[in-house]
Amino acid sequence: MNLVSMIIDKIPNDLNDLEKARFIYMELGKILEFDTTTLFNCNDIYFNEKIKKDFDITNLTSNKVNCYNWSNIYVKLLELVHINAEVKEFNDHAWVIMNIDNKTIYADATNNTSMDLAKIKYNIMTDNFYVLVEDDDDLDEFDIKDDTNNMTIIEEIDKKLGYDKKRERSFNELIKIKNKADLIENFVDKINFIFSSIDFSNMGFFEGNDFIRYILGFFLSNQLEYKIKAVTLSKTLLSGDVDSIKCITIEDNNTTYYYIFASDKGIYPISKEKIELIFNMGYAVENFKKIPNIKDVINFKKYDFSKKETIKLKKENLYIKMYKYDEDLNFNRKK
Repeated sequence: MNLVSMIIDKIPNDLNDLEKARFIYMELGKILEFDTTTLFNCNDIYFNEKIKKDFDITNLTSNKVNCYNWSNIYVKLLELVHINAEVKEFNDHAWVIMNIDNKTIYADATNNTSMDLAKIKYNIMTDNFYVLVEDDDDLDEFDIKDDTNNMTIIEEIDKKLGYDKKRERSFNELIKIKNKADLIENFVDKINFIFSSIDFSNMGFFEGNDFIRYILGFFLSNQLEYKIKAVTLSKTLLSGDVDSIKCITIEDNNTTYYYIFASDKGIYPISKEKIELIFNMGYAVENFKKIPNIKDVINFKKYDFSKKETIKLKKENLYIKMYKYDEDLNFNRKK
């Protein structure tokens, strides 16, 4: 991918520098995905190589980035339109500070658990692109002041760029789905309809994971009596990459229903037996959370297949099953 031709060459001619910075921020957010490898990877060598990897913006071979990668890519693009910007780092996190017309602009598409990289893809207002109230001597310490006028400034820019219309269309589509879902009395049928109506095709795992939280809150805010739980399952592959899936469980009328989120297939129902098979294939539970009615999940160990050559695994059959799971589980996933 050539980000220069995909973004810089498409900047409208009538934009000022702040509007250009916003345009690049939004268009870049449509292309890049957050790299869960840097969250879940248990191969230290691979992690250290990836965390501050330099990307060629004219020949991007991967669209998966962490905070350092994103910040450096964004700064490189800003430099092409003569905007003064620099990467700031603090406490294992990186973001971008710009100076435009004597104003300091803060931009961070990878900040917080609900990132702008996700919000941009499912078309809701971003949180982490704004004009600072004043220059702050402690920016390196992430001490950023709120600007009550900032939302108005960004909304005006987004209106000019047409992003407000995209957000309106997306919201109206969700309202249509919600109105239809409200007519379905059975809760599980309602959930199945909602999940089957949502498009995850332009999202990676992290962005889709964030979207799931958003739509569950959007559709089910008044139905908290139902028990909905979710857990991320991951394993480090021989390549050093991390394969992650999400298990969602819903308890209704003393019955537990299981769902899998895989970013290339969306959300779909899955049996308890296949969930257990996933654990037997070397997936581990992140954050030590339990999946209802699956025995001893909290004690399941995380296997690092990338170290197979130097570490003899106690369960050698897990390595073999890892390459059979397309056939066993009937969903196509990238290895």
